[in-house]
Amino acid sequence: MISDHSICLMYHCLYEGEGEYLELHPDDRPYSLSTHQFQQQLQLLADRGIPVLSARKTEGNPRQSLHQRHAVVLTFDDGHQSFHRHALPILAEHGLTAFMFLSTDKIGIDKHFLNWGEVKELHDAGHVIGGHGASHRFLDELDQDEARRELQVSREQIESCTGTPCTTMSFPGGRYNAAVLSLAQDLGYRSLFTSEVRAPLFDRSPLLIGRYAIRHNMSLSEFTAMVTGDRRYAARKRSLQLAKKGLQKLLGNERYHRLYQKLAARR
Repeated sequence: MISDHSICLMYHCLYEGEGEYLELHPDDRPYSLSTHQFQQQLQLLADRGIPVLSARKTEGNPRQSLHQRHAVVLTFDDGHQSFHRHALPILAEHGLTAFMFLSTDKIGIDKHFLNWGEVKELHDAGHVIGGHGASHRFLDELDQDEARRELQVSREQIESCTGTPCTTMSFPGGRYNAAVLSLAQDLGYRSLFTSEVRAPLFDRSPLLIGRYAIRHNMSLSEFTAMVTGDRRYAARKRSLQLAKKGLQKLLGNERYHRLYQKLAARR
């Protein structure tokens, strides 16, 4: 591994077979992965001797954990039901745990998402349950009161389910600003996961942690470059990220998201 910090991976949903893939919402398909691909990726980590960090230990001391080289952290956004159906048994087979970030308004409401009984089961199995806002609205578009509600309600619901403090979250759509960071800190979040390709910002509080997005049909060669921390690969991803941010700033969140949906539908 070439990087000097652990690599955090961002998954969303898994599927088994074409039928399950077609049942996914079109917005989810670009970030979906087959169970076969997921198994291949975990096996590659094992074959190369790259450890996967315990989610609980990483949550407890993220600065120390993420300073480790030759390691990865597994995270899942949104709270898709496929985590319970597919990821849970696969991770148990490998003796691994992950972070699951929930959009809590969908939990127990939308059949494609987890219910609270399943969330408690994941927590009891050693996975870390974190926040992802309540409704998945982009936090940087909300006023102070709305953003606080998104962060606070989701945190309270998770704590009520798990019986433990919720100290970590990821930003819906990767969107945040200085006001959101300040709110998150005020509400007790200590670790904030982004969708940016960046090293953890160890000198700020709360800790800001970048991740690599796992996309549909990602090749094993790309995954290898990602998890080994290849600097050339990281530089290319950062350049693409900056270009997307520039386009997003030009178009605005809503127009950019509509353009993204159209392009994703053609894949």
